[in-house]
Amino acid sequence: MKYIDSKNKIYVESLTEKEKRYLLNYKEFIKNQSICLVEGTHSQENLIYKSQASDEERGITSIESAFIDLGLNYKKIESTDNNLQYEINNHNFVFIYAHGEYGEDGRLQGFLDYIDKPYPGSGVLASAVCCDKLKFKYLMTGSSVNTPNFYELNIHDSYSDVHKKALCLQYPIMAKERCGGSSLGITYISNDEDLHTWYEKNKNEINKYFLEKFISGRIISVGFVQMIEGVLILPTLETVTNSNYYDAELKIGHSHHDVKYILNSFSSKEYIDRKIKETAIKAFEHAACQGVGRVDLIIDDNDDIFILEINTIPGISKNSNFTKMFTSLGFSYNELVIAFIRTGILKKENQGNKHIYFTEERSEEECL
Repeated sequence: MKYIDSKNKIYVESLTEKEKRYLLNYKEFIKNQSICLVEGTHSQENLIYKSQASDEERGITSIESAFIDLGLNYKKIESTDNNLQYEINNHNFVFIYAHGEYGEDGRLQGFLDYIDKPYPGSGVLASAVCCDKLKFKYLMTGSSVNTPNFYELNIHDSYSDVHKKALCLQYPIMAKERCGGSSLGITYISNDEDLHTWYEKNKNEINKYFLEKFISGRIISVGFVQMIEGVLILPTLETVTNSNYYDAELKIGHSHHDVKYILNSFSSKEYIDRKIKETAIKAFEHAACQGVGRVDLIIDDNDDIFILEINTIPGISKNSNFTKMFTSLGFSYNELVIAFIRTGILKKENQGNKHIYFTEERSEEECL
C-alpha cells in the first residue's frame, strides 16, 4: 500500500500496519489519562437518538463499551448536567460526543480551548461553520466547491417570496433546517402543494430553514482521521436506499425502506474515486476541519459531485458509516476510539501535519 505526500512527493508503504503499532502503543498511554465523556442532551438530534434509537445505533453506548474494554479511567456526563464544568475541570481529556447545538457548533470547543483541555476533532471555526449548513454552503460556494443550488429564507419572507425561490430552483427541492443533524428537519418538496403545506407548518420560524435543489444521484461519504503522520482518507462508502433521500427514520433504523451500504463502490472507476476524494479534501480543508470528520456528497448521472455537508463529530456507533469505513482497513472498533482520542492529543501537542494519505494503491507514475 502506498500513500502520497501531496507537497513533497513522498511514498510510504504499509500505512495500516504502521498505524496499528502506533495505536497499540497509544492504548497504554491513554490508560493514564482521566477522560470526561460528554453525552449530548441539548439538541433534538441527540434526544432523538437517546429516546428512539436502539443501543446498537447509539454511538455513546458503543464508545462507553470500548472505554470499559480498554480499561480507561473515565466518567460520562450529560451536556445539560449542572456539574459539567466541574467534571471537565477535573479530567485531563474531554471526549465530546454531542451532536448539534452546544456540542458540535463550536461553543463547547471554545470553552475547552479557553481552559486548555484537549478534545477530539475540529476547533471553534470549523465546528461553527459546519454545524450551520447554510453558512457552510456559502463557504463552499465562495471556495469554488460544488454544492447544490440554494436560497436562504428570511424571517419576513411571505409564501410568495418562498414560492419564487422554489420556482427558481425548480422542483423537486429540499427544505432543510440549518442546524438539523441526522436528516432531522428535512422535507422533500415536489410541487406547489407540498411547498404550501410545508410553509404553513413552518412560517413562524422560516429563517431556521433554507431551500436546496434536490440532486438525484448516489449518496457517498468520505471519512478522515488524523494519524501520526498525516490525515488518513478512509474508503468511500455509498448509501443505497429506495427512499427519495436518506432520512432520519432510515438513520435510526425505524424506516420501512431498505438501505444498504457499499464500500469502495467506485473501485472500478479509479478516476471517479479519486475525484470524489479530492473534492472531499478540498471541502475539508476550506472548512478548516481537523482531526476527524465525515464529508457527505452526491454524485449525479453525469459524474458531477455536489458537497452536502461535513460532520465534524461523525456518528461512531459500532454499526455507523464511519465505523464501517475505518474497520474495513483492518482496524478494530476499539482502535477507532483510540484514534479519536489521539486526534485531540495530536492537536494539543501540535504534532499533526497536512499530509494527505490515500488508502488505495497508486503507481509511481501516477503519483508523479
